[in-house]
Amino acid sequence: MKKTILTLLCALALPLSAHAADWLTDYDKALEVAKEKNKPVLILFTGSDWCPPCMRMEKTVFSSKEFSDLADKYFVLIKLDSPKNKPQSAEEKKMVAKLGAQYEVQGVPTIVILGKKGKEIDRIVGSRDKESFLKWLTALRNK
Repeated sequence: MKKTILTLLCALALPLSAHAADWLTDYDKALEVAKEKNKPVLILFTGSDWCPPCMRMEKTVFSSKEFSDLADKYFVLIKLDSPKNKPQSAEEKKMVAKLGAQYEVQGVPTIVILGKKGKEIDRIVGSRDKESFLKWLTALRNK
């Protein structure tokens, strides 16, 4: 009986985890991967535990199968989080602050797209619904 319940729980959890996009948190490593794979980079500046628009996009866009399929195929993803209540190393906080200044981030969520040559080609500031975000991202997938 316990084995059956455990098997059922694992089977139910599998589809939930299958939708997770592959986010990196190391900026330099992500740029290396993008260069190796010849892909543009999507940088997400977020406040995952305090920013309502960030949390809404996480729930409705970034956790969707449509986003995961598109993003994992065409982009290298970097998530730069500035949480208020989640633990974060001093090194990571410093890196996020430095990159926020470098990309002149004025608020979150901010999504920056770097082309295959590493130059910024577009950005969105603020929340978007899934349909409009995916349309925007699709247009940038081969830049």
